[in-house]
Amino acid sequence: MKKLITAILIIISAAQAGLCSLQTDEINIFNLKKNNMYIINFGTKITNVSISDKKILDITPVTSLINDKEQLFIDAKENGVCDVIINTEKEEYKIRFVTGPAFQENKESLTEIDIPVAYNKETK
Repeated sequence: MKKLITAILIIISAAQAGLCSLQTDEINIFNLKKNNMYIINFGTKITNVSISDKKILDITPVTSLINDKEQLFIDAKENGVCDVIINTEKEEYKIRFVTGPAFQENKESLTEIDIPVAYNKETK
């Protein structure tokens, strides 16, 4: 019986670990590094994205065979503060992105993408 209860608790805690850690009732704050790219997963289809300053961030819903518009691709282009309102099929999220040269560790729901720079003979 103890093994069964332990197994059920492990399954429940593991299932919750994969869910988005964004809060719907408050403004979520993410610190981004300039000229970096990120992906954030929502788990439900994104219906609308409203960006306050498109010079600071470029945000594009990711379309794939499995997660059709459930993720956002974020390109931090300039330093500054940008407020974004994201509507999904189930919830509305308010996110404040702070972009700059110094940044703090982010929540686990934001994944940094490391894309290598193309090698060019002129840059030697």
